[in-house]
Amino acid sequence: MDHKPFPGNELIGRTSTNGLVDTETLIVGMLSQLGKTGQRRLEDTAYILQNIGAPLEGEYYKIGAHGYPYSFDFRLKLDEMIDFGYVAETCDEKRREDVFSLNNEHKYVQATDIAFLDPYKDVLQYVNKQSIEDLDIVGKIFFLKEHQDTKDSLVMEKLEILHPSVEPRLNELLLIYRAIRKGYQPREQKNKVHAY
Repeated sequence: MDHKPFPGNELIGRTSTNGLVDTETLIVGMLSQLGKTGQRRLEDTAYILQNIGAPLEGEYYKIGAHGYPYSFDFRLKLDEMIDFGYVAETCDEKRREDVFSLNNEHKYVQATDIAFLDPYKDVLQYVNKQSIEDLDIVGKIFFLKEHQDTKDSLVMEKLEILHPSVEPRLNELLLIYRAIRKGYQPREQKNKVHAY
């Protein structure tokens, strides 16, 4: 049985009229690159992509009260994609979480243009190698750097208060943040100078 594209998404795998990538295309792109993935990793990755300049529609990926990126819109779109058969949801007993994968045989998935992720393939591979706990902390570093403090020492002080257990690893986590922020920028942005 063939499903119709999402209402309002007649152009399969499209970007919105303002040139930004819609949430459905982002989900297909990330699952194509990351493979079978849990919700936290998907949302952490989306938040990081947004913060390094990926052309994502809206600001869906905020740090939630529980301490890691969360988006109601993102979860709603993911649920719709499961309902339409574009994405499969299974329980990974070992990781104790639901994981998601693409139904690659579905026409919607096959027709989705994920070329917008080409400049970010390096960062996706690097992010996928990190533990989910480290990604959660790196997401907080992005949040603190963008919205509160720009000095490493102030960010580290806040993280020590919020997460005393990671205090011995703060320098290592800050290096992961820097590697993502500076070393894995899209190819056309690498030559720009940033003040961090």
